[in-house]
Amino acid sequence: MKNNIFIKLLCSIPVILVLLYFIPSLGVCLILFRYFIYKRNKYYSIPITLIVCGLLIVVPQAINTIIKMLKLNSVEIPYLSTIITSDIYIKLLSYSKMLITVGVIFFILSFIFRNVFD
Repeated sequence: MKNNIFIKLLCSIPVILVLLYFIPSLGVCLILFRYFIYKRNKYYSIPITLIVCGLLIVVPQAINTIIKMLKLNSVEIPYLSTIITSDIYIKLLSYSKMLITVGVIFFILSFIFRNVFD
């Protein structure tokens, strides 16, 4: 079943990320399906990828917060305020929180199950 192209496409990281955005429960089911298909290969890659993607989405907000905390008014990053105030970015912030949460939960669960079964 590992050689089936449709299964590989369905269990790929981009498909999982898109489904986590539009249909979170189906995205979680695909993560579990990926664990079932690829039992030992890259066991911690999914949770780490989810956490990194979630943190990458938060980077512009973090840069803006650091600039405000240090009171660096002379530092001006082009389009940073436009990105932060856009409606799409505000929706992506809730998505990043969900990605980080799901990533941490799957990391803890995979760590526990990996230690129990080994």
